[in-house]
Amino acid sequence: MKKLFILFLFVQSMASASAQVACDSIYPVCDSMSIDSIYVSHNQFGDRLQVLLHSQHAQVYAPNFVVCPDNPAVQFDNNTKWLFGIGGPTVNPINLYYQFQNFDTTLQSISGKMIAGFGAIQAQVCEMTFTIPLDGGTPNGTTEISEAEGVRILLHPVSQVLTVESLNAANRWVNIQLFDAAGRMQKAATNKNPIDLSGYPAGLYIVRVALEDHRLVTKKVLVR
Repeated sequence: MKKLFILFLFVQSMASASAQVACDSIYPVCDSMSIDSIYVSHNQFGDRLQVLLHSQHAQVYAPNFVVCPDNPAVQFDNNTKWLFGIGGPTVNPINLYYQFQNFDTTLQSISGKMIAGFGAIQAQVCEMTFTIPLDGGTPNGTTEISEAEGVRILLHPVSQVLTVESLNAANRWVNIQLFDAAGRMQKAATNKNPIDLSGYPAGLYIVRVALEDHRLVTKKVLVR
């Protein structure tokens, strides 16, 4: 039993070292795989980074996904996820999660990249960047993402109608998702705009907007 435990620790340390090498490397941007949504959830399972991926590949054998935060203070129990395989193109997003170690509630954002490895002996490797703003919405329920992000989100404080506006014609928004404060999806990806939230229970919600360049912008809105 002791030998098995030592072997487990050795394999785990080798995997961690391999993941760090991957994070320190630069790979081409993924062209057939993209992040549908990425967000932080806090619930009975703890603090997690939740990732929904979409693949255009017909078949992916034994893929692995490494999350690499830009901030070295952001740590996970294990920043690598392995899957047996993916058949595609995917209809429902691939759902991955990474458990935080001692999540820092003072963080204003988390940015970094996800590295996808697949094919024969992980011969194909590519990366996807992400940014997750973690600051709260404004008191009147209207939340606006800066023009630098290329999109504006507005929630009318009276009608409770959510509107998303593209500010960059060369990089328009693709779809919108809505989650509650616990990270549970309340509205699947849609290209409908505007969205009437007046029928939703009052509370804090998270809006995720996917852009054409595969970036995600995230903001919190307060439904009254």
